[in-house]
Amino acid sequence: MPSCRVHILSSSADRPYSSTTFTIGEQVKQEDYDRFKDDQGDLYVLVYVDEGKMQSRVVARDAWDRAKTAIDRHREALTSQQPMKPPPDGSSS
Repeated sequence: MPSCRVHILSSSADRPYSSTTFTIGEQVKQEDYDRFKDDQGDLYVLVYVDEGKMQSRVVARDAWDRAKTAIDRHREALTSQQPMKPPPDGSSS
């Protein structure tokens, strides 16, 4: 059976981006593959939590790119925040 590369994006993972290979007709429906594949035959999947359950959805490349940009910006904002230093207490060491 034919297979395709799948780019996976998850906002809740330590590593938000990963890729894997799906078998068309088994792990992804042929109709979804035909509808969402890019010019190279790759698919793009978003993983998210809905009502406490992990869900996934095949999306168009442009929607995946927008989600990746948003996640990257959010992660950058979190990592750029420096912890506050305690004020000096005036004692010498």
